[in-house]
Amino acid sequence: MDSSTVYLKIDDIMPESRSSKPIIIVLGMAGSGKTTFVAGLCKYLESIQKKAKTINLDPAVIHTGYTPDIDIRESVKYKDVMRYYKLGPNGAIMTSLNMYCTQLSSLIDKIKNPASDHE
Repeated sequence: MDSSTVYLKIDDIMPESRSSKPIIIVLGMAGSGKTTFVAGLCKYLESIQKKAKTINLDPAVIHTGYTPDIDIRESVKYKDVMRYYKLGPNGAIMTSLNMYCTQLSSLIDKIKNPASDHE
């Protein structure tokens, strides 16, 4: 091991993670299948009687195939942002995400205090 290499365990950074439930974050390029994957994962978890809390952070998605517990589209209207700021699709998505970040503390509260029926 190189002396300049530092290894950290998640428990060192976030001790509360020991008692936390698993978290899956799905990231990818446009059209790579993120929404399809999450919809399939939700169906699978439902089939084995497991519950999941889902968050949709894609303001431009038309149909998710699952019902998000938290959905950016409820707070930020992508098409309105596009018209108001005279932006193209990519600019409107980025601006919508930036606008949603102003509500980040509310999102974090919702994530930290999920409904008690989630396993």
